[in-house]
Amino acid sequence: MSAIIEKTPGVSWETIAKKLGISRRQLFNVRRSPRVQEALRTVAQQLLRSDLGDVLKVLTEKAKAGDNTAMRLFLEVVDKYDEAEKATQARVDPTAWLRAHAGPEEEDDPHKDNWNQ
Repeated sequence: MSAIIEKTPGVSWETIAKKLGISRRQLFNVRRSPRVQEALRTVAQQLLRSDLGDVLKVLTEKAKAGDNTAMRLFLEVVDKYDEAEKATQARVDPTAWLRAHAGPEEEDDPHKDNWNQ
């Protein structure tokens, strides 16, 4: 597994297969397995998380400096963050989602008194 994760540019899959003592076809099949795919996604997410703070800092600096593309991306990121915060709050407080998505209260709701009982 580590040979697959640690593959560097310029090193062929055939070379890795030889190091592992398997055929290139066997390596291809291993790489396609759901367990290996999930492990690769997990490793990629961990690597991305470790750089996320630095990337957001640079994005913020560029947006503040007037880079229009960075501004748009910053606003998209903030919006996604706000959505994630709302979703998290809804899991903590189930009525938060209802309050956030409820329309204006109906004054003439005939069942209004029944809701409060």
